[in-house]
Amino acid sequence: MIHLLKHRRSATILLALFLVILYIGFLFTVGHAPRKVSEKENRTLAQAPDFSVSSLMDGSYISGIESYYSDQFIGRDFFLDVNSKIKHWTSQFAAGDDGVVIVNSTKDEDDFAGQSLDEVNAAKET
Repeated sequence: MIHLLKHRRSATILLALFLVILYIGFLFTVGHAPRKVSEKENRTLAQAPDFSVSSLMDGSYISGIESYYSDQFIGRDFFLDVNSKIKHWTSQFAAGDDGVVIVNSTKDEDDFAGQSLDEVNAAKET
């Protein structure tokens, strides 16, 4: 019985912590001024839709709110960077049907980064 109470107390603490984190994120998202443009994505971000009973009834208000919050949540640029790095890293590897891992080369033949201008010109001449 004591063992069960310890798990219940731990579960309650974890649930409370999770809800507090969600609530703080919600407050930060609601409290910050919405951005109009994403420079990382080079596009206009969704803005808060205007409420009306007709837009609520036809579902356009809810889809507008969904687009607004997916574009405006706190830390969005950080998560986009993390996603980009994960995709880049995982795209370098491919597993064959036989379990062999193949490393894809991403180096471009015309990539002369880190070389002097003389080395670049010499490589282009050959």
